Amino acid sequence: MTVVCGDSHTSTHGAFCALAHGIGTSEVEHVMATQCLVAKKSKNMLVRVDGRLGAGITAKDVALAIIGKIAPPAAPATPSSLAARRSAGFPWKAG
Repeated sequence: MTVVCGDSHTSTHGAFCALAHGIGTSEVEHVMATQCLVAKKSKNMLVRVDGRLGAGITAKDVALAIIGKIAPPAAPATPSSLAARRSAGFPWKAG
């Protein structure tokens, strides 16, 4: 699924396996009128996490630390995937 929206939180739809783009007002107008949007191909990024989570550390803590290290301008508009071993202690189901 692809989602475009004129809101800064649009990219969080990636948590639901959607390719989400935050767009500006002019682009929203174009999408509403034509149901399409010309976009450049994005680069992809895979982040691998090895090791086990320490006591009191959650997957959210790891994700926020990664964002803090590679946040824009280092990786603007780059879809990212997180890879971790099941034995690392990450919760693998929603909720």
